[in-house]
Amino acid sequence: MVRDDVYNVDYYALKALQVFLPEFYHFIKKNKDLLLYDYQYSINSRSNDKEIIKKELAEAINNLNLSDIPIQNVESFLQVLFPNLKRIYTNVDNRDYMSEWRVNKRLCTGNNFDTYFKYAVPSWEISKEEFDQIVYSETNEMIKRILTLPPNLQIKFISHLDSIIRNEHYIFHENNKKSITGTMYCIGNKIGDETDVYPYIIIVERIIVNLLKTMDVEKAFVILKNAITKSNNLDTICELSCGILHDLEKDEPKEDIINLKKSHVDELKLIITKKIKNFLISNDLSELKMPLFILQVWKNFGNEKEVKEYMETISESNFIMLIKILIKNKGLDEISISEAIDFLKEFMDIKTLENKLDNIISSKQFEKENLELVESFNSILKT
Repeated sequence: MVRDDVYNVDYYALKALQVFLPEFYHFIKKNKDLLLYDYQYSINSRSNDKEIIKKELAEAINNLNLSDIPIQNVESFLQVLFPNLKRIYTNVDNRDYMSEWRVNKRLCTGNNFDTYFKYAVPSWEISKEEFDQIVYSETNEMIKRILTLPPNLQIKFISHLDSIIRNEHYIFHENNKKSITGTMYCIGNKIGDETDVYPYIIIVERIIVNLLKTMDVEKAFVILKNAITKSNNLDTICELSCGILHDLEKDEPKEDIINLKKSHVDELKLIITKKIKNFLISNDLSELKMPLFILQVWKNFGNEKEVKEYMETISESNFIMLIKILIKNKGLDEISISEAIDFLKEFMDIKTLENKLDNIISSKQFEKENLELVESFNSILKT
């Protein structure tokens, strides 16, 4: 048993059950899904219905050989080990504590449950020792260690880091915060598997904000500036910065933000637009995962004129790539194409747009499917 990976009170309570009430111990071991109600209901095929769960628990408890112990006492004990069950028995909504339970390695969390019964951290979880080795390393080493993890453990790592920062951000010193922020800006969009639907970049952004929002604003700015300057991952730089800097401009209560000064924001935007411009001078637009988004950031953060000048120079193949992105998962109907054209007009003068379409049609060098697509755009543009 790795003591750092369990909550001592839960651990010793389970050990006592194993010795004195083994049937009760095995009941807990075999009923993970039932006992972790509401913690992982979204991935459970069982209906998320309190009365159904309560009935299932009562039936399971009645089947135990615990005739000397009133069922109410058993239910009360279960609520100590599994505080999430209070939502079943008392209607107390304590879901706000889930993050804290994760950090404290409570039995009642899906990440930690199996560790209590395997006497070791399962291969599909990340141990405290391994977590600490990663999170307290320097930026380059942290990047290497995280990317070496299987995708599922990468997700476990950032989820656990997110929980710890929300509950115990004070345990990280300035150098730790610098390394973590630098790492997130380098690999934020590489977390997990490419087929994952969930955008883990949202968690990464929250990690950075919660890590830096309590710092002195000048120090937080320097950490962000260094992270953005040193990262070569343009997609992640733009995704993270767009969220972090955009939230500062909202006319809403500003609690979960890094309270940067306007001069800080302007300087960061300038750094980002220079990085975009320099990247596109040396590299092809198609090398970006989100080319349209990057162009939007360049336009919104920087100089619209520069973006339009760049768009005059893009190749016909890159132009086709952009319009394919715009109509992806849409039909080739007039409304979809008109919306795509309106979007392109944000980055291109109408004359440039017409020239690109005419050049592609007259060249006859592209596949039939692409030519038909361009002809559809051209037809609607000129109507």
